[in-house]
Amino acid sequence: MGGTVNFTITLTNNGLNNATGVNVVDQLPTGYTFVSAVASVGTYSEVSDHGMLVL
Repeated sequence: MGGTVNFTITLTNNGLNNATGVNVVDQLPTGYTFVSAVASVGTYSEVSDHGMLVL
């Protein structure tokens, strides 16, 4: 309790073409508080009670 927990979301495109207009939305489990996010590709924005990664 009171420690830091890291969540990682990995998205892979196995298709032959580049994926466009991809949005990833993941809501934190109850009891967790959002602290920060780092997107290695695309942009991250916090929306209400969840975040959105736009690739």
